[in-house]
Amino acid sequence: MADGPKAVIVTFHTNTEAMKCGDVCKRHGIAGRLVSIPRDISAGCGYAWRTEAAELDRFLTFLERQSIEHEAVHLRSL
Repeated sequence: MADGPKAVIVTFHTNTEAMKCGDVCKRHGIAGRLVSIPRDISAGCGYAWRTEAAELDRFLTFLERQSIEHEAVHLRSL
């Protein structure tokens, strides 16, 4: 993986969890956005949350507190 800025793609088992994540994150001002899953990632639904790698710990803690289950975490170069 190339050096430089990194992004995190967090996938979900269902569209319901992905949409819940998007709504709750927007209300709470959590950095990131819902995106379509990149073709090289296999996941339970077609959406993922994309955020900066520096935000990963904060984001995962937030998901846990909001009872939002995620499927996997993928680190990407920008």
